[in-house]
Amino acid sequence: FLLMIRRPPRSTQSRSSAASDVYKRQGINAEYMGKMKKRKIATQLVKMLDRNNPDLLIISLVFLKKLSIFAENKDEMLQNKIIQKVGRFLNCMNPVLTQLALRLFLNLSFDKSMRADIEKNGLLPKIVELLKATQFRAIVLCLVYLLSTDDKIRNSLAGTELHHLVYQLILHFPEPILGRELIALGINLAANKRNAELLSQGDMLDNFCLLYTSDAADDLLCVDLGGRRIINKK
Repeated sequence: FLLMIRRPPRSTQSRSSAASDVYKRQGINAEYMGKMKKRKIATQLVKMLDRNNPDLLIISLVFLKKLSIFAENKDEMLQNKIIQKVGRFLNCMNPVLTQLALRLFLNLSFDKSMRADIEKNGLLPKIVELLKATQFRAIVLCLVYLLSTDDKIRNSLAGTELHHLVYQLILHFPEPILGRELIALGINLAANKRNAELLSQGDMLDNFCLLYTSDAADDLLCVDLGGRRIINKK
């Protein structure tokens, strides 16, 4: 079936619809997509995640990530317990597998059922822990932001180190402009009572207030944290 999911010939990519454009960008032709759905390729790929061969696992995760942007495949993956199977790569010794697992989770986390399954399988602490690793931080911030859109998951995140890590990242952000994902995540956490209480403990709230400068009040186009423009209202 790997021959089926190779990049299709250029001559087959002449469709003009928005849907076919998505297929083109993902290197998957609509005809091939229909064949893969009919033959339950997603199911076969999920089953391969039980193997221990790194090369096979990488190939499986790459194609699962491509297939995961389509809702019908997400349902099939959920039925085959993809969250539970991919979760084991979050703390493995192979950074390539971890990176691919996080990117697959990011695609899947747009679906509410997938987000709930991530929480159900106890993966939130593992995902939050990866914020400490620089090479995974950008993708983890995006993933945790999506997870934090559910209030039930925000309550669960209060039981992790997330509030402390977000506080430290905002305080010591290395760039002149704070990342939007980081700010959005902080806002989502602050909108939850349990996390808001944690973010206001000790000197956290005072330090947040100190970041705000009087210059921001004069500039209606942005919010300024320590001289950093982070939210453009245009």
